[in-house]
Amino acid sequence: MKNSSKFDFINSANEICVIKPDALGDFMLCLPALDQLRRMRPNARITLLVSNVVYQIARGLSCVDLVLPISIFNAKNKKIDDIYTASKYVNGMASIFDVAILMRWDCDFYWATPLLHAIHSKIKLGYSIKCSKRKQLATPDYDQYLNKILIDESISHEVYKNINLIGGGYYPPTIYTEHLSLGNNFLNHDPNQIHDLFNTGYFAVAISSSQDVKKLSIESWVRLLTLIAGRVSNKFVILGGAEDIEMANMISSQTGVINLCARFAPLELIGFLKSCKGILAVDSFVKHAASFHSVPVIEFSPQSSNGDPMTELGGVRFGAYGVGSKIVKPKYPLDNCVLEGCLASKSHCINNLNFEELAKFVLEIFNAQKTQR
Repeated sequence: MKNSSKFDFINSANEICVIKPDALGDFMLCLPALDQLRRMRPNARITLLVSNVVYQIARGLSCVDLVLPISIFNAKNKKIDDIYTASKYVNGMASIFDVAILMRWDCDFYWATPLLHAIHSKIKLGYSIKCSKRKQLATPDYDQYLNKILIDESISHEVYKNINLIGGGYYPPTIYTEHLSLGNNFLNHDPNQIHDLFNTGYFAVAISSSQDVKKLSIESWVRLLTLIAGRVSNKFVILGGAEDIEMANMISSQTGVINLCARFAPLELIGFLKSCKGILAVDSFVKHAASFHSVPVIEFSPQSSNGDPMTELGGVRFGAYGVGSKIVKPKYPLDNCVLEGCLASKSHCINNLNFEELAKFVLEIFNAQKTQR
């Protein structure tokens, strides 16, 4: 999409505020748009409002001038229901912006729309509907504060929706990591094991997800890794957070795969993933961080291959993107579930895969990629 006259107010803006109150994974999906915005306005002052959980990552970006955290999550990464305090904080900011951009497709989530309403800006830009034209904002009174812009229905991935929002042009699948300057300083705190992995390259397994329905079971990971881990030259490692340690220990003890769960802070993990040769993943921050470095991702989705790929569980809107990435789905849903997505609250349909065929596919992809990175 070419930059058009309807976005002239961005082309002339000197003070820009981007609102992105997300958790770690979704925040990674705005990085290409932030990069585009800086290229469009190289001399503008760009302020970025983010949730407190992504602040340490966001402050490392070279494409923004100021990063301000908003307390949206508590110590257990659960959303705090305190919209008044957050809105009051934003409303009390002294800056008056030329343009405020709400870079979130589901703009009534994480208080995003009220935050846009509270900020002082001449123009407020954002989608005035959610992912479906039939699904209006949960906070319709704020709709008047959003500039309704044309939405290109052919754009399916969240990365490209964010770019479309600012009127950016075509974005190549390889992210310009040198311009964003994120993850360039990998902190090596284990010189014996992690140093060797970082220098020789490795394959990764990302077992964590914010929703249990998107997770592969321990039995499924063991079955798959038993079939593939010894058939590639590089080692496999398990990546995840502190909440994944017990699951990772069980997988590691049965497969011999190295368990590195909870060994990295988020910014360290982004740096460590630079030397990853390929990753098996469910929907997670680790997956999006790998895509940021154009690591080939094989992602597992709980939705059957016959379902609508544009639903939340479909893997297209929030799935792996970039060169070499694939999304793997079960052919049919399990009992009591539907084509549109798994209805279970725990790991269910995502385990309905032919692991022998899947192992052959993974080996073909990884063996082809390992010499290219």
